[in-house]
Amino acid sequence: MITVDILKQRSLNKMGNVQPIVKENAWKMIKQAYKDGIFVQISSGHRTYEEQAHLYGQGRPDYYWNGKRYGHSGNIVTYAKPGKSNHHSGRAVDFFPRQFRWKKSALDGESGLAPRS
Repeated sequence: MITVDILKQRSLNKMGNVQPIVKENAWKMIKQAYKDGIFVQISSGHRTYEEQAHLYGQGRPDYYWNGKRYGHSGNIVTYAKPGKSNHHSGRAVDFFPRQFRWKKSALDGESGLAPRS
């Protein structure tokens, strides 16, 4: 079984320079989810414009940004173009459950995080 400390370390490595309040609330969410038997890990935090261009290009083979091709095959994973993502300012994290039994309990508002609609 994975420990909460391992989830925290993996998540911290992926968050980068997110704002302190985002890091604090993400950690609260990870701990609360863990208590509920849900193993959550942060997959992404702060992103550069170029990193966002690469993600935006996924599933858009003909996508170019600043004269460079970032488009490639695959599923579309974001709708935010470079400069339009909250990840640039460190105000967003992406996370995923380490297992497929997911429930909403970790996002009940106690963590300070809320699902995006």
